[in-house]
Amino acid sequence: MDYVHINPVKHGLVGNVKDWSYSTFHYLVQQGVYPLEWAGSGTVDNFDYDD
Repeated sequence: MDYVHINPVKHGLVGNVKDWSYSTFHYLVQQGVYPLEWAGSGTVDNFDYDD
């Protein structure tokens, strides 16, 4: 799920995961799975894509 949620940031479509409105991320934040600011730095340089 991390890979799917970070993809819009990785490809430059948005600066933060929370900014991609088409994502299941928002539902999972409501469920308490992710914090709203997950990967919120706007950079993906140090993100491990193999998870």
